[in-house]
Amino acid sequence: MQRFVGLCEQAAVGLRRAYASGRHHRRVSISQFRDVRPEDLLGRVPIEIDLESVRKQIEGRVVS
Repeated sequence: MQRFVGLCEQAAVGLRRAYASGRHHRRVSISQFRDVRPEDLLGRVPIEIDLESVRKQIEGRVVS
């Protein structure tokens, strides 16, 4: 997937992805296509970060 995204970016061509439910090939409509998202390239479930908790831990600190 990363290779295809890179090739499309080099060629200035958009890349969209369709998701089928189930193992069997079936026809898909254009409404089932969507833009490729970063998490599509991960190969795993994305990790959700609690940004508010991180902010509270580092707020007011100084790096020296």
